Amino acid sequence: DYGLFIAQEITDAARYSEYDLVIMGTKGEHNKMEKLLGSVTTNVMMQAPCPVLAIPEEATYKGVHELAYATNFQPSDQLAIDQLMDFAEPLEANVHFVHVETKVPVSTNVEDYFPGGAVPNGFSDFTIVNNNSVVEGLDNYIKANEIDVMALFIPKRRLWERLFHSSVTKKMTLHTRIPILVFRE
Repeated sequence: DYGLFIAQEITDAARYSEYDLVIMGTKGEHNKMEKLLGSVTTNVMMQAPCPVLAIPEEATYKGVHELAYATNFQPSDQLAIDQLMDFAEPLEANVHFVHVETKVPVSTNVEDYFPGGAVPNGFSDFTIVNNNSVVEGLDNYIKANEIDVMALFIPKRRLWERLFHSSVTKKMTLHTRIPILVFRE
């Protein structure tokens, strides 16, 4: 395909061909404009009708044994968790759930994050990390637990929110050294 808007061409192809997954390489940010607006990969992640796996240029494949899912404990997580479990099962990979709490004091009791203490089905291995920066907290977790793939969920946002929201997904994609798997609503 040829076109001026590469991210749109990729998402259109994924939509019209009903792809199950888009896999893309990423080199991180190249300039200040990409830092502000994002790269082709981050734009595809925001628009694609299916999950997107972004693989950094410096990533080394050593198998996929440990997957981590960054969660804010939202009800909409369940859709992403179901897809993540489907992804992890044939790989026989362990799935970790991690939440970065930026407020102090932090509760390490996961039931405190759910109304009535009812933990959704599929949530099992939880870690709550306390850090002022979500990206730094996730990076530390990735290193400490030898995570092979980090999974994130992008909720739907209106155009105005997308323009001014500081996206953890975008920051992780531009700075991480491991693949990022992104699910959308």
